[in-house]
Formats: sequence, C-alpha cells, structure tokens
Amino acid sequence: MRNLKAFIMCILIVLINSCKEEEPYAYQCKDGAVKFELLNDELNPIARLKDPGNFDINYEIIQSDDELFQKLFIHYLKKKIDFKTKSLIVISVNNSTRASVMTQSVTANCARNKLTVTADLRYGSVPDSGIDYVFAIVPKIPYDTGIEFIPNYIR
Repeated sequence: MRNLKAFIMCILIVLINSCKEEEPYAYQCKDGAVKFELLNDELNPIARLKDPGNFDINYEIIQSDDELFQKLFIHYLKKKIDFKTKSLIVISVNNSTRASVMTQSVTANCARNKLTVTADLRYGSVPDSGIDYVFAIVPKIPYDTGIEFIPNYIR
C-alpha cells in the first residue's frame, strides 16, 4: 500500500510539473534575419530614453508596459505593443550631427546569444549634435540577449 501511495504521488508530481507554463519567449533562435516591426511608424518620433547613458551607443530591451513608461518619455502611443509575445529594442546613438534612419535590419547569431541591428543613417543638413534613436519590435527575447548595433552613415 505504501508503494502504491508513493507511485501515485510521483505520477501527480510529474503531471503537475508538466503543466507549468513555458517561459514566455516567442523567439526561437535561428541564425539569420529576424522579422521585426518599426516602432517609429506607430509612436510619436519624440520618444526617447529617460536615461540614454554616457556611451556613444547604448541600448535597452523593454519587456513590459511598465518598463516602457519607466524607461521612455512617450508623448503619444497610437498602438499598444503586445509584450506577452514581443520585446522592444531601443538603441540610442550620440551623434555630432543628427541623423535619421533610412533602412534597418535585425539578424540573429544564436551561438553568441546576440541580435545585431544594422541601420543606414543619413545625416541631417544642419550640424546639430544630439541623440538619435533606432527602435525595433522583435519576437519576445530573454533579458540576457546581447544587442550589437552597426550604423552605416550615408550621404
């Protein structure tokens, strides 16, 4: 009888543990291009990090609505981001001349646990220094995912 109770307890423990929710990451790493959405089209372009850091290039991975409003100044949000399935990458670039994003791409390197964001940036006509931003909404990624930013300046 004692062995039967132990057997039933083991079965119940296995069943309960198998019903646990998986981690909420929608992104299954595959080397190469990653589908992403532009935030710039949906958000007031005045969105910016509250603390862009002291480096020439800095990034934040935002995983929730709370983080979105804690880390960014946002004037108007037209479309809500579904943070259950998506993450927002915000890259700040301190430029001596302001630049705007012309095109961008996101690629994955699974062995390095890293996403690379590449952006073609065009300098403005007035030499005005400041911080420019590159945004990408990607499938949900873990917090420990590294971000590499490669800017290509075009004339």
